[in-house]
Amino acid sequence: MTPSSYDTSSGDDYPYYRGLRLQFLPGNRMYWRSPREEGLQINVKKGHKEIARKLLKIRPEGGSCRITETGEVLVKIADNDDSVPVVPRYVCQLRKPLVFDGDIDNRQTGLEPGSLWTGIYDGTRFAFLPTSDGEQKVWWSTVEDFSVRYAVQTKIPRELLRQLNMWKPLGGRFCVTPDGYVLTLIEAGLLRQSDKQRYKELYENERYDPLRLIDIKESRTGLFPVFIGIWDLDSPLSFKSPRKWGSDLDDDERERVLKNISSFLGGDSVGMVNPESNIDEPEDDPDLIRDYIPDGKDSEVALLMEEE
Repeated sequence: MTPSSYDTSSGDDYPYYRGLRLQFLPGNRMYWRSPREEGLQINVKKGHKEIARKLLKIRPEGGSCRITETGEVLVKIADNDDSVPVVPRYVCQLRKPLVFDGDIDNRQTGLEPGSLWTGIYDGTRFAFLPTSDGEQKVWWSTVEDFSVRYAVQTKIPRELLRQLNMWKPLGGRFCVTPDGYVLTLIEAGLLRQSDKQRYKELYENERYDPLRLIDIKESRTGLFPVFIGIWDLDSPLSFKSPRKWGSDLDDDERERVLKNISSFLGGDSVGMVNPESNIDEPEDDPDLIRDYIPDGKDSEVALLMEEE
């Protein structure tokens, strides 16, 4: 099942719980809260009333929800008698842009790739690896288990992929907001002089809230948030289910293993491999996203959002 084939009216579990995390409370109040110990809280001022009402019908006590890169509003509910919300469900679609209190703008204009990002750095988290042939190797990991990775089958626009490769030549993480803004984290030395000056001007003009958002990332990772581009998605992403460790080999896997055994032993493969098979095994399996082992100093690998 993929989001593009998911029946939003079915009431079934939604298997891809991801996106910008917001808190909602009785009274249709919603806010974003920084993870872990920082405790920075930014209220949503506009655009949230409709989704807040629908969320509170499902969980009157309030809780947290997520909004995906295509505006799907998701929430977790309790499983039968279990009081802990663990089952993800689709709620509705975000129809209006969210406007936050204070000096926070999450729909900034006039940006170019590499511009310092002064809004909330949150959204659906992805990771990518650069490839020599330009093909994308991008995946999304579940918030419950970051070792479970879903390959993204939807093609990222080539220019966005090129910019990601340029700003993060070794690969790494990036996120996509509900408005389609693609963001990532880079070292201070990669910031343009104009963006360093812009950072200074935020302080001189007493724009402390954007400075705090930047400081949250820089103090935890040593990296600065930047804008990469806008991914204009008109339909939900499509994912390829991950291989499940511990499960039986599928037919293709079994074919390849038996071919290897025959080759190792120098024997006849008759009786071991289906003679009618026409599988042409590539040297590099495009569906297998290999583990990325970053530089030990790259603390971005610890940049994972907590989940309830």
